[in-house]
Parts: sequence; structure tokens; C-alpha cells
Amino acid sequence: METELVGSPAELVSALDRAPADLVVVQALRFRMLGNEKYAPCRAEWAYETDPELVRALDAHAGAGRGIVALHTGCICFDGWQGWHDLLAGGWVWGRRYHAPGLETVDVTPVQDQPVTAGIAPFAVTDEHYRDLALHPEAIILAQGRMGEGVDHPVGWARDGGDSGIVPV
Repeated sequence: METELVGSPAELVSALDRAPADLVVVQALRFRMLGNEKYAPCRAEWAYETDPELVRALDAHAGAGRGIVALHTGCICFDGWQGWHDLLAGGWVWGRRYHAPGLETVDVTPVQDQPVTAGIAPFAVTDEHYRDLALHPEAIILAQGRMGEGVDHPVGWARDGGDSGIVPV
């Protein structure tokens, strides 16, 4: 397997334009910083407005049947582009989604009748876990997490790209 690590959306566009990738993994936090006033002091320096070239490159990538995985804050990224949530089949919506104020232990239960999670034993993770994410109706839940309040929230999901082998539950 060959990998290329990029540090910015512009570098991702350049890499995808240079050579198609089978999979793009987004572990980033590039957003407009409008959802909470705690970000106001950082906006001038760090706020990110989604570049149309990034939209083009990721739409073309997904349109060619190639995969995208968004890890943790990846579902918050590119909040000025609704198509990002469409590609992921869900994500964070400011003012409607939340997480606990600190780290917590979450008991994760993989869905056993999905090919990508079958046979994975339940496990625990300590992290900042998002709750009540906005999932599209076509989202395929791959893992549920039971958090402090005793409620299950999806912690892993997919969108069927056609020949992925993922089947709706």
C-alpha cells in the first residue's frame, strides 16, 4: 500500500489531480468557525471557507467510485459545503449536535451483519464522542456507541457507493 500525507486542502487537490487515489482519509478540522462564539478570537487566522477546487476534486473522486473516510473532526470539516455531508451520509450540524464537556469512555458495538464489521468484537474507546449527528436516511450504521447517559449513538457509518459490498441493515 502506498500512502501520501498532505497537510492542507490545497495539497489534497494537487495530489488528487496528479494521481487518483483509491481512498481519501480526512483527519482534519477545516471549518468556518461560525458555530460557536468560542472560536471568534481564532477566525481571522484559522477559519476555512471550502475552496471550489476541493469540491471539484472530492466530487470527482467519489464520482469515480473511490472511497472517502472521515475520522473524528472530519465530519465537521467543510461546513460551508452541504455536499460534504452528502458524500459522507451525515455529519456535524452546529447548534444541533453535541459532545460531553470532556473525555469519556464509550462502549462500541460493531454491527455484526455488515461485511466490514462482522466478527469485530465490542470494544471501549476513551475520547470526545459526538452525539446525535445528522445522518442521511441512506446511512448504513456500522457501529453503535453507548455513552455515559446509557443511550446508543452511531459512531461509525457508511454510504453505499454501489459495489462496496456494504448492504443496508
